Amino acid sequence: MAGNEEGIFRSEDGGKQWRLAGAAGLQVLHVEQSPHDACYWLASTEQGGLYSSTDCGVTFESNGNLGVGRNLYDIAFDPASANRIAVAGWGVGVAISEDRGKTWQARNAGLPETAVWSVAFDPETPGTMYASVHEEALYVSRDNGRTWKKDGLAGSAVFRMRFVPEVSR
Repeated sequence: MAGNEEGIFRSEDGGKQWRLAGAAGLQVLHVEQSPHDACYWLASTEQGGLYSSTDCGVTFESNGNLGVGRNLYDIAFDPASANRIAVAGWGVGVAISEDRGKTWQARNAGLPETAVWSVAFDPETPGTMYASVHEEALYVSRDNGRTWKKDGLAGSAVFRMRFVPEVSR
């Protein structure tokens, strides 16, 4: 799966050939597969909203209910809940779905603005998540995004976050 300035593309032969799977003509900023369902994918776009696939990435359709007219930069699936998903963007801030993307709620209480680059769930601590607010700081929530407080990296813009499991040495 790949997203670029012309849509979402899928290869079925190890990258020799690519075909358009959805979001034709839109700049795709992030593509993410659910860790709970290998056939469920989400893609964020610039101005086109969120796109989803339930057929293992063969086709992507507009989700139609989040981020149209905004830039959506990041997608995070909660490792502790198959139904909880977070999306980050500008003008959206952090939006959370508790029903696998059918409906979304803005969860920005405590964030200084709604220009959010990245969002991530802490896989070791259920309910804890982080959001990067543009040139403000990294913010933490301990209640699945219902409230936020400044955590660190003041003045930064964190474009992508990933939790890396510790390796025993």
